[in-house]
Amino acid sequence: MSAATLTISASAFAALPNPGLWAIDGEVNGKPGRGIQIDRQSGETVIASYYGYREDGSAVFYQAVGKITDGKTFNADLIEYQGGTVIGGAVKDATEAKTIGPMQAVFNTESSGSVTLPGSEPKAVSRFVYEDHRKRLNNTFEVMWVNVSDWSHPIKQIAMSFRVQGNELMASYVDPTYGDRCYFKGNLTSDGVGFISIGGETCDTTTGAPLTRYDRIENLKVDELGILTGTLSASYNLDDPSKKTTLLGKCVEHWDVIVGPGQTMDTCSPSQLGLTASPE
Repeated sequence: MSAATLTISASAFAALPNPGLWAIDGEVNGKPGRGIQIDRQSGETVIASYYGYREDGSAVFYQAVGKITDGKTFNADLIEYQGGTVIGGAVKDATEAKTIGPMQAVFNTESSGSVTLPGSEPKAVSRFVYEDHRKRLNNTFEVMWVNVSDWSHPIKQIAMSFRVQGNELMASYVDPTYGDRCYFKGNLTSDGVGFISIGGETCDTTTGAPLTRYDRIENLKVDELGILTGTLSASYNLDDPSKKTTLLGKCVEHWDVIVGPGQTMDTCSPSQLGLTASPE
């Protein structure tokens, strides 16, 4: 029951949007334009701030506040405000000027969906990507696998090596339970927060013929401290339901170094994570 409940919950929340800057897909050309800033603090309440232009070309912003329903749909009125504090001026409370009209956003993933603005047709939107951290994946990680689909083998500790070549992701590891050496290869796309990779995995088993399965890795990211997180969905048959595993680990320099009691392995240097200095 617990495993089933966790799997259903993960699916239900899969389309809640990632906070950040979202762009209208057909208007991204490297020049100033319009977009939507979405803020969501781990719940279903969303503050959406639209920035764009009036008919005369002057800039304007509107705001909509509401809750996501059915795990993916946001409906709220866009409001225009006036009379607030100007840069360098005295503090003044803004007031509501007028209601522009209803806004609807429907999210099909955490980083993509469509938005319908007042008087407009639905337009595809996605989390705006302005910084690419794929270099951080080119390392070895000490990873804990938490299997939320099978509590008979809930946790494994695995050394995983990732390599990125262009828009391809490769990974290798040895399964500590069976001693199988496994290799993954798939595509790699950024969603503005992390990466998504869909591909195949082959394991050289110690008991017989190689095993092949289909993998989907989502929300794969390495933060500025070298902490890796992600979700792995695996299936040996495309018609079978996927088994979900949560990944949590840290970037390490030398996995093969023997570590004694109370000691830890060296974590990756700032340069290995694409940084010029260590975060405080």
